[in-house]
Amino acid sequence: MPDIEARSADGKSHFFPTGTDQTVIDRVMKEYAQAHPVAPARNEVVDAVPRGFFKGTIGTFAEFARAGQLEDEQRALAFNIPGSKPMPEIPTGEEAIKFFNKASRQNRFGLRPEDQLPPEPKGRAGRFAEAGVSALANPLSYIGPGGWSKPVAAVTSSLAAEGGGQFFADTAFEVPARFLFGLVGGAGPAWVSSERNLKNLGSRLPVNSRIEAAADNGYEWLKQNGAKISPAAGVELQGEIEAQMHTDLFRPTLEPKTFQALEELSKDATSIGSIDTTRRLLGRIAKNHPEEREAANRAIRAIDDYLMNIPDHYVLSGNPALDAEVLRFSQRNWAIHKQLDLIEEASTKAQHRAGVAGTGGNRINTARQEIRKILDSDQKSRGMSEAVKEQMEKIIVGTWLTNTSRRAGKFAPEGPVSAIPTMAAAATGGIDAGVSLAAGGFLSRWLAEYLTDRQLRQLEEMIRAESPIGRPIAREIAPLKREQEIVPAAQAARSALTSPLAPGQ
Repeated sequence: MPDIEARSADGKSHFFPTGTDQTVIDRVMKEYAQAHPVAPARNEVVDAVPRGFFKGTIGTFAEFARAGQLEDEQRALAFNIPGSKPMPEIPTGEEAIKFFNKASRQNRFGLRPEDQLPPEPKGRAGRFAEAGVSALANPLSYIGPGGWSKPVAAVTSSLAAEGGGQFFADTAFEVPARFLFGLVGGAGPAWVSSERNLKNLGSRLPVNSRIEAAADNGYEWLKQNGAKISPAAGVELQGEIEAQMHTDLFRPTLEPKTFQALEELSKDATSIGSIDTTRRLLGRIAKNHPEEREAANRAIRAIDDYLMNIPDHYVLSGNPALDAEVLRFSQRNWAIHKQLDLIEEASTKAQHRAGVAGTGGNRINTARQEIRKILDSDQKSRGMSEAVKEQMEKIIVGTWLTNTSRRAGKFAPEGPVSAIPTMAAAATGGIDAGVSLAAGGFLSRWLAEYLTDRQLRQLEEMIRAESPIGRPIAREIAPLKREQEIVPAAQAARSALTSPLAPGQ
C-alpha cells in the first residue's frame, strides 16, 4: 500500500508510513508549519499604491535633480575645473526604488527594513494601479490650464498608455503604442471637457430672439420719445445727399426710385424716427432693385453719418444725439438678427437636403453649399464683418481634419456600394478586419459631421458676439475661451511629461 501523503502550506508533499496515527501526522505537520512559516499572498493592487506614489513624486524630483546634475557636470568639464570628474548618476525610475530599498535594508537616511517598497507588479491589475497612482502623485499633472479635469486626464492618459503597452507587449510597437495611447487617453478627455466648457461659454451670448427683441424695443423707444428737429434739417440733408450723388454720376433719370425716396426728407423729416423711415425705404430699394443698389446704399451711408452729427441749431426739443445712438443700436441689432436668420435657414436647408438624399455623408456637402450661397451673394453677405466671412470660408473649404475624416467616413457601410470595402476586408482579413473598417468609417463620419457642426456653432457665436447687446458678454468670456482652447494641447504636453515612458517614471 502507498505511503500516506500530507501537503504543507508551502506546497510541499510529506510522506508517512502506512498505518501512522493521524494525531502523529497532525503534530509533525504543525511543527513543520511553525518552522517554515508561509508569507501571506501579496495583493499587487494594494502594493502598487506606494510604488506609484514613489514614482510620481520622488521619481519626478529625481529626474529634475539628474538634469541639474548633468548640467553642472558638463559645465565643470567644459571649464577644466581641477578635480572635475563625472559624478555618480542620481537614480530614477526602478533604479530609484532599488536604491530606496537598499537604503532601507541598511538603515540609512532614517529608513528601516520595513519601509521597503513592494516588488514590481507582474499582473495587469497591479500595473494599471501603479500607473494611475503615479499620475495622480506626479506634480506635473497639475500644471497649466484645465481645472479639475487635469488629474482625471492624467489618470486616463497613464491607464491608456499602460493598456497600449500591454496590448503590444513584446513587439516593436510597444513603445510607440504607449506614447500614442497616452496622448490620446489624456488629450481626448481634455478635448471633451474643453468643448463642453466652450459651448457653455457661448451659451451666455444673447440668442437670436433676444437680439430681435432689443432691436424692436429700440425702435419703439424712438417712436415714444423721439426728439424733434427742424424741417429745415431734412431739406438740407436731402440737398447734401443729392449734390454728392450728382458728383458721383448718379442721376434721377437713371436711379429714379432712390431720388424719389430722398424727397421724403424735405417733406417729413421732423424726428430721428421719420428720417429712419426714409432710410429703411432706401434699404428696400437696395434689396429689391439691383440696378439702384449702389445709389441707395450711398444714400443710406450719408443718412447714417448725418444722424450721428445733427447740427445743434436744428434741435427743437429732446436729445437727437441720444436718439441717433439708440437708432444705431437698434439698426445693428436688427442687422445681426437678420444675419442669424440667414445662417439658421442655411443650416435647416442643409439638414433637409441631406435627409432627402438619404445619406448622412451628404450632410457636410449640403451645409457647405448653403453657406457658400450666402458668402457669394453680395446682398446676403452685406454688412457681415470680415471675421464672419473668414469663418464662412473655413466652413466651405474645411479643415485638414474635417476633410480627412470626411473621406474616411465613406467607408461606413450604409448602402450596397459603401458596404463593398467592408465585405472585402472581412473576406481577406477576417470578421475582425471588416468590423474594424466599418467602425472606423462610422467614427470618422461622426467626427467630420461634429467638426462641421462645431464650425457652424462658432459662426453663430461670432455673429451673436458682434451684436450691441452681445459685445459686453463677448469681452467678458474672451479670456475664458482662450484658456479653454489651449486645454487639449496643454494636456497633451502633460501626458507626454507624465507618461510611463517619461524620464523618472
